[in-house]
Amino acid sequence: MKYLGNIDLDKPLTLNGKPHGIEWIASLPTWSATDEGRVVYISSAKKLYLGQSDAWEELTEGNIGTHSHNDLYFTKTELSTGELDSRYFTESEITTAFSGKSDITHTHDAYAPALHNNTAHSETFITSSGVTYSALNANGAVGSGSEQVASGTHNHDLVYSAISHDHGAIYAAAEHSHAEEYAPIVHDHNLVYSVIGHDHNLAYASVSHNHDASYATAIHNHDASYATAIHNHDDLYFTESEMTTALSGKSDTTHTHAEYTPFATEVSGIPVDTPTVGTIRLDSDGTKLYVYTSTGWKQPSLLNMEI
Repeated sequence: MKYLGNIDLDKPLTLNGKPHGIEWIASLPTWSATDEGRVVYISSAKKLYLGQSDAWEELTEGNIGTHSHNDLYFTKTELSTGELDSRYFTESEITTAFSGKSDITHTHDAYAPALHNNTAHSETFITSSGVTYSALNANGAVGSGSEQVASGTHNHDLVYSAISHDHGAIYAAAEHSHAEEYAPIVHDHNLVYSVIGHDHNLAYASVSHNHDASYATAIHNHDASYATAIHNHDDLYFTESEMTTALSGKSDTTHTHAEYTPFATEVSGIPVDTPTVGTIRLDSDGTKLYVYTSTGWKQPSLLNMEI
């Protein structure tokens, strides 16, 4: 993302020759001493700020905030008031300083001439042609520890790096990312966490709810659907006593009527006696049915019967 068309907010911002990482925050916090040198991008206001020594300074186009280079250059005030004397030697100070110095080429009358040999000394010295590690070591002049003279062909591979070397195993390349370790500045956790304002309406019922539409109350009955444990069907079926009474006035299926038995002396044909009207008789052969009416014996018709 570009700020003011030329500042890439996803890369460090270089100020005074030093890189500053850009932090993304929602709002500008109250300045404190720990904010000095801090660069923040306020996403809500879309502004960039630099933490100065005493306050936040907005970074606008062509400006990196109020700053100075007094620690690098002389100010006009210092030049006009002569305050440079504390930074430079005056002519009199230089004259005084040189008055106690010798020329580069000079002699010391109290010392031996440059050309002399070790016979004039109480200890043995090594001539320039004899300056070797063995000769120095024999005179105890190779030193020790960090001051010890090296011997012959050697290197400092274990102490110093070669002129051409890299720190690839320790430092990352100038252009690199942490995509595998860190999330981008702008990211969310929607796949892992729920947003702050969410509900479980699709999974859970509200705290205050009931099941009245699905279940009966604790105290209820089934009077409208089921009979009580002690009940009868007297209104639907005949009781035993009712059936006994009803059957007491009935004849068995196989029964006879002695008073209707045909006369033994009666011949075939219509009966000749005069019984009570409505009497039914069979002829002596038992093949024809006759009914005694008010007008005599009649053989009834299934379609028209008179009594």
